[in-house]
Amino acid sequence: MQKYHFESTDKFESDMNEAVDYITNVLKNPVAANKLAHDIYKAIDSRLYYPTALSKFNDKYYVINVRNRQIFYTVDEHRQIMTVEFMYYCGWNG
Repeated sequence: MQKYHFESTDKFESDMNEAVDYITNVLKNPVAANKLAHDIYKAIDSRLYYPTALSKFNDKYYVINVRNRQIFYTVDEHRQIMTVEFMYYCGWNG
């Protein structure tokens, strides 16, 4: 299987920067912020080989789960492009 090309939207980049900034500046844990970013990009990279292997969420997006984050992406099979659209925080701050 050929590896798909990776693209990301401005929304995803903003979500990623917001998460890293929060962990670095509010939680004062830059090591954890860097590890989260590394783990997210590693998970995305590993999915580039089989981006459609899992079922879609809501008939539009595929989802990658990394710790307490969900990364939503779409796939253009014709052009072999995986576009990461946005990311949600799924933690609980109760």
